[in-house]
Amino acid sequence: MTTENRQGPWARFTEIRSRSRELIAAEDRTGWRHEQRMYLQGIVVLSIVGINSSLIRRFGGDLPTRWSPSRIPWSPVIEKAYPEIRSELESYLARTAIPQTAELSGLDPETEEGRNAAPADRGIWRSLMLNSHGEIIEENARHFPATMAAIGAAKGATSIGFSALDANSHIASHVDPNDGALRYAMPILTPGPPASSRLRIGSELVSFEAGHPVIFDISVSHEVWNDSDQPRVLLMIETQLPLRAPIRWFNRVAQSCYRFHPSYNNLPQRARSLALAEATRTKPVPTS
Repeated sequence: MTTENRQGPWARFTEIRSRSRELIAAEDRTGWRHEQRMYLQGIVVLSIVGINSSLIRRFGGDLPTRWSPSRIPWSPVIEKAYPEIRSELESYLARTAIPQTAELSGLDPETEEGRNAAPADRGIWRSLMLNSHGEIIEENARHFPATMAAIGAAKGATSIGFSALDANSHIASHVDPNDGALRYAMPILTPGPPASSRLRIGSELVSFEAGHPVIFDISVSHEVWNDSDQPRVLLMIETQLPLRAPIRWFNRVAQSCYRFHPSYNNLPQRARSLALAEATRTKPVPTS
């Protein structure tokens, strides 16, 4: 497995401690004891994920950083449904805005914790959750019947939703501490001229093209740009890395454990609350 732009063991441990503290939601900071319990719970979860990552690096073989859609058996179903998914998304965006990613994490976007949780150093990153570890967010899903039918084919997915980046925004370079997952990014809305909406994976720069999925290893350094004057939106599916047994079995357990990390605590409930409050959201205004 290539080690391009991946963290070493000490950097990973430092990241585990830092992320476990930063990603504790506001409602879990109600008392010192509860906050410390959530912090320790985060360390335990990310430690399991870290052991899993070490096993994958040692025994997983030579795995690519970017994957072909042909390696994902359900990708043709998503690709075929692109026109319907786009139509549903445009209808939704005509009525309301997608909430900020920090809000979905239970953090105030204006605080340091909120900014660190959603590392957009320019502009705003937004997320609309449809399915979290098998739990469907009905308040959002009801707006996307064709989308939900298509993503039903995505067996093994742990998180499904839309990821939006406001006009003239940039998500800084970052590494997810999880070698056991792939991110399947299907561009739905890619405004502006070619290459204005793009992604760096390691040393490779990829331009998003509507209807053409980009699949990559999230443990590799990556960053994202939207240099257009309109929001860019992807259908984002996080799924388990295809591996041989017995590593596949441990990876399945590790990915399942991720739902107990503080950043996922009460996430479906927050997604529902944000959906119910959609009428009060401020839509992103295109820049001139």
